[in-house]
Amino acid sequence: HTHTHTAAAVSLTLALGSFPPPSPDSRLVGHASAFLLRFNARLRAAYAETKAAIGFKHPILGVHARGDDKYQEAAIHYLSEYLQYAPRFERVFLATDDQRNIDEMAAHPNITFLRLSGAVAGAGNRYADGALVNLLFDVMLLSECDHFIGTDGSQISRLVYELQQTRHPNGFDKGWSIDTIIKDKVNAFFWYLI
Repeated sequence: HTHTHTAAAVSLTLALGSFPPPSPDSRLVGHASAFLLRFNARLRAAYAETKAAIGFKHPILGVHARGDDKYQEAAIHYLSEYLQYAPRFERVFLATDDQRNIDEMAAHPNITFLRLSGAVAGAGNRYADGALVNLLFDVMLLSECDHFIGTDGSQISRLVYELQQTRHPNGFDKGWSIDTIIKDKVNAFFWYLI
């Protein structure tokens, strides 16, 4: 299992490119964020219940596919774009606020998708009841995934990457940015060599 996931990590890193290698800054931000995002007893219990309810278990790939506000900022990437680089994963935790990505899950019958059911309900209104809790749970679940694909233009994806630095001795090979493909494929290989 470890060898397969290591091979998957190398192929993903070469194809996508990772976020920049962990620096003291990203580790510090990750530890500070983990401290600030500690759950109280009620949220810890709700989080554990949520993980059990959706069947969260390893190995799992986390995908943060932005949508709602991304349209105003940068190129949009749909679920199939993320998944073309992750053929070895049979289980994917999907965090998205775009109904199109949720609809697209049906096009991938060989993958078991997990997601928070209320996550899209608040997409049009980020201030809806439960929207903050869904966001926090998305971030924590993504950071607990074995590997993660997001966008380096997203603060949520960067937060997940920084939190991964606190969970893994070398979180560098755990998170990838799909934006790197568009920006510079060579960048992926460069960061891999460092």
